[in-house]
Amino acid sequence: MALSKEQRDWLSKIKSGKIITKNVPEEFLTEEFCLAAVQEDWQALLYVPEALKTEAVCNAAVGQAGEIALNYVPDNLKTVQLYFSALMYIHVHYRINYHRPLGQVINFVPDELQSEVLRLYHECMQGR
Repeated sequence: MALSKEQRDWLSKIKSGKIITKNVPEEFLTEEFCLAAVQEDWQALLYVPEALKTEAVCNAAVGQAGEIALNYVPDNLKTVQLYFSALMYIHVHYRINYHRPLGQVINFVPDELQSEVLRLYHECMQGR
């Protein structure tokens, strides 16, 4: 579903830095609007109502901010794929290498998911 004219106007104000998402009237907050706001600035996730924090909205935030955005993602949406996306953000933006080994950056992933996240990471690195 496309954004209404009013939603586009509010989004334009967000993009220009005139307002932040928490100032948008509740009637304009839809999943589509929240996704567009988060794609513009991951910190919009801080003001997205819990009911609108969908997988797509949270993925958009993690793709921009990595493990920092995970602090604002509901636990039920913290999947292996989302943790992998956060790890890839670190890889791309901060370089995982001998100065910052993988073992030091994986600590934000719960122990029970680390082996699966590491498997995805190694598969991705082998495919490069």
